[in-house]
Amino acid sequence: MTSALLVPVVALLVAAGLVVLAWTGERPRALRWVLTFVAAVVVLAPVAVVAIFVLTSGEPENPPAETIVGVRSDDDSLEVWLGPGCADAGDVTFRFDAKASPDDPELVWDVSATENLESVRLAEPPTGAVVTTPLPDDFDLADQQAVTVQARSTAGVWLEPVVQGTAAHPGEYWFGENHRWLTPEAAEKVLAKGDVRTICSA
Repeated sequence: MTSALLVPVVALLVAAGLVVLAWTGERPRALRWVLTFVAAVVVLAPVAVVAIFVLTSGEPENPPAETIVGVRSDDDSLEVWLGPGCADAGDVTFRFDAKASPDDPELVWDVSATENLESVRLAEPPTGAVVTTPLPDDFDLADQQAVTVQARSTAGVWLEPVVQGTAAHPGEYWFGENHRWLTPEAAEKVLAKGDVRTICSA
């Protein structure tokens, strides 16, 4: 900011020199006015630039919080840590990215009447949840490469590290490359920092 303010100061000095040059000594009238006009431009241009800089600069916006979801494999299904706050989220959607099919399977629950949603197993909807869109009958978890979970916001993970690493991480969920394997308690500590949120955060 200080260096930006130096610009009009320097411009003012240059303009003053041009005015002195124009109106001292014997010079054609036209040349005097040309030099005066140039001096005015030299002053006004950087002042305008600095004014725009001051008006448009301000406190930088906070980057959006990262959204996380935890996933672990459970036999032929998935167990998903949604985190707190999902009980009144309305619908929760689990959207899979199939490896070789253009049709991405989708599972949708209406959780309006559900109380405990922090950790769920896709093969067993929690008490009160209504399956509004079931997975297809031929659904095979082995054919899926990723899952995205959506409530108030969206987060997803690749399934390869989930399938390969669950057995070696009992009680932990895969939260993606940024956070890797975490217990629910460790995930809540990450959330407490404030720059991460769950899919059910408002």
